Amino acid sequence: MITENTPHSRLLISEPTIPLLPSLAARIGDRRAIAVQQIHFWLTTHQMVGNERNFIDGEWWVYNTIEQWQQNSFSFWSVRLVQSLLLELEKMGIVKTRRMRCKDWDQKKWYTLDYGAIQILEAFEPMPFGTKASTLIKTIQDFIKNARNPRRCPSSDFCTIDRPHPESSIALNQDEDLYTEITY
Repeated sequence: MITENTPHSRLLISEPTIPLLPSLAARIGDRRAIAVQQIHFWLTTHQMVGNERNFIDGEWWVYNTIEQWQQNSFSFWSVRLVQSLLLELEKMGIVKTRRMRCKDWDQKKWYTLDYGAIQILEAFEPMPFGTKASTLIKTIQDFIKNARNPRRCPSSDFCTIDRPHPESSIALNQDEDLYTEITY
């Protein structure tokens, strides 16, 4: 509790804050984690106030230009950094984007989080500190894709996966996209 005798500073928290979850920051980097948290904040805010205009195709979306993101949410970062972070998150598969308007003058990009991808990240082991951003982005991108498509096969016609049941396996014919259970 702040009293008249409690020292305070304009540099300490007396304004809205951006929480940073260390476990997310360890997986995707602190700046990207801040950006994800801020998008999540805006999505939940629109949901809580019932802003139906931002509910499209069963998902909540938030829109901004890069300049608006920088001015309204990330004033402590440059426009270029904000643009780079949002593109990286999109490449990773954590952020989904689209343009909702067909007008040339409306360049706002709409953003939402792929909450399924974020849940998949819970199983991702953080990479060593100092890992190159390009390596991290590609690794997370592949991790999410592989988690969603566990039955990818090499170039052979059939592959066998032994996970479903000890007495059976699943064969995938890649030409027909058919799954056939084979019992031994």
